[in-house]
Amino acid sequence: TMEVSGLGQGSTEVFGNTIRNLYDAAGNISWLRMFVEDTIGNMRLGTNYWTYPTIGCGKAAFHWWATYTAQAPSGSPLYGPGITFFQDVDYGGLAVTLPAGDYNMSDLKDAGVPNDWVSSVKIPSGYTVIAYEHDNFTGTSWTLTANTPNLNSLNANDKISSCKIIETGGLVSGNTYKIIARHSGKAMDAYGAQTANGTQIIQWTYHGGNNQRWILTDRGGGQWSIIGVQSGRCIDINAWGTANGTKVQLWDYYGNANQKYILTPTDNGFYRISPVHWQGSCLDVEGVSTVDGAKVHLWQWLGGANQQWRFESP
Repeated sequence: TMEVSGLGQGSTEVFGNTIRNLYDAAGNISWLRMFVEDTIGNMRLGTNYWTYPTIGCGKAAFHWWATYTAQAPSGSPLYGPGITFFQDVDYGGLAVTLPAGDYNMSDLKDAGVPNDWVSSVKIPSGYTVIAYEHDNFTGTSWTLTANTPNLNSLNANDKISSCKIIETGGLVSGNTYKIIARHSGKAMDAYGAQTANGTQIIQWTYHGGNNQRWILTDRGGGQWSIIGVQSGRCIDINAWGTANGTKVQLWDYYGNANQKYILTPTDNGFYRISPVHWQGSCLDVEGVSTVDGAKVHLWQWLGGANQQWRFESP
């Protein structure tokens, strides 16, 4: 199911017609249930059910300005990709599907997920959820990467107040990839096939060498390490630097924030690769160069093609 929201006034029949006019002009969606919220913030649940085109709610049931939320079957045109939260364990009760994004308590409420409401979660391949006990991503957190039929198993049932939904695009932890720059079509490469700490990361025409092959590992919380097949060392931001132009190099992996990355999809299979310690930056090919040997360094994210990379099977 998927949530839709809007404003209505008057009886539940008016609410129902508003929904139909906005979202179901063709009459091909069966609406199951409606929440309404009065002007002082009290959440109420309509006790009647209806299926279009017949509305079975009494006209006098609700008489205030309100927001409504209605569920549509998953096969409807309104269904979209994302994480589905369920009111009850074992994927029971009402359900809400949300796309990738950061949701504080207010955002979740606006999307139809009341505070401390979620009891089970369905997570398709390519998504990670970081759920938080309190508003604004604070308190105990739980990282979910697979379907979870009962949040009691994590002591998280009816405790979620905010969350971050991260789309990883189906990247597989433990797989080996070549990493291709969008603007040049060249591969991320350890300079001169060297393996020592401090070796510069560059771009080079792909030739299949192990200095151009990288193991991607999910380190939890939407964070990934990138380890060279040849060297066994990771891609590292020199000395935790945050300045534009900071060296990107090989280094022994210690699990530090300058050695882990947030991989954010852009489009057409490309990703922004941002170090955890400074997420406003990214791995960038110096000067938008397309030549072999151009350095990869750190730069603020500007959305350039020289800042986007695709993970491909080598």
